[in-house]
Amino acid sequence: MKLLYKLGMMLVFVLSLLLAMTYDIEVFAKFAYSQLAGNPQIWKDTENNVRILFSYSPNNPAINTRTELRFTINDLQSGAPFKNVLITVNIIGNNSFGQQKVVKFSGLSDNRGNYLINYAFPDLGTYQVIMRTKSSDPKFVTLASFPVTVALETSLSNIAIIGIIVVIAGAISAGLVTRYRYK
Repeated sequence: MKLLYKLGMMLVFVLSLLLAMTYDIEVFAKFAYSQLAGNPQIWKDTENNVRILFSYSPNNPAINTRTELRFTINDLQSGAPFKNVLITVNIIGNNSFGQQKVVKFSGLSDNRGNYLINYAFPDLGTYQVIMRTKSSDPKFVTLASFPVTVALETSLSNIAIIGIIVVIAGAISAGLVTRYRYK
């Protein structure tokens, strides 16, 4: 009978461990959160008279979900957009094994000063979006960096799966405990 109780507790532990590995243990320590830096973010380069406005959609990026990264490059004084600026964007983050991953988008240009990149972040955590701009008229080169925090997708289906697993584990352990007490 004690063996049955121990097996039930072991089953609950194994199911909890599988759940943690499936949804990344970090999620259980942190709840869904918004960006600390805010959306949109502004980078000002007073030396070159450049303002870069960075925003992303959705406001709370989730792993493996397409996120639009938007950049607008304006004159800091007049607010007029810089045209024909060549940009390079590097997205730097750590994968689930702790190894640094860099994704590079280079040679992007737009004649209105607006840039859009679609990217699906593969892992949880905080990424650095580093943007290098280069212009020949007016002549400037600038570097900007923006943090983006990516959370686990909290869709209804994920919540339902977690709920079902918890209910099944609870029912099995309750059944085993009840069975052990009455025998």
